Amino acid sequence: MRKIILLILLSVFMSSKAQNIAEPEEPYDYYCIVYIGNWSKAYVSMPFSGNVHAIMNEDGKKKSFNNTVELLTYMSKHGWKYVESITYDRNSAYLMKKTVRSDNEAKGELILEYEIEQKKKD
Repeated sequence: MRKIILLILLSVFMSSKAQNIAEPEEPYDYYCIVYIGNWSKAYVSMPFSGNVHAIMNEDGKKKSFNNTVELLTYMSKHGWKYVESITYDRNSAYLMKKTVRSDNEAKGELILEYEIEQKKKD
């Protein structure tokens, strides 16, 4: 539970920083936090959603990673750069950033759990 609270608090902080740009088309760094949870499933917290969501496969299942390097490589392939590691209660999360021109551009091709849930409702 502490993990989720920490991630949400960091997301709110990052959201306020990401929104503060001088010019609308000026590139800025957009941050997210990723970590590997139970059963090797990866989770991401992004300011636009305000929640922690699982990273999903194209088939709608939670994506599994064998280790942290695999997760960080996956994020790197989607344009994210490692910033630093955050350790709490013997768990680690990873602060990542991506240079974007809009918040919508940040997510890119990542498929997140809330999108799958929205499609099921529609």
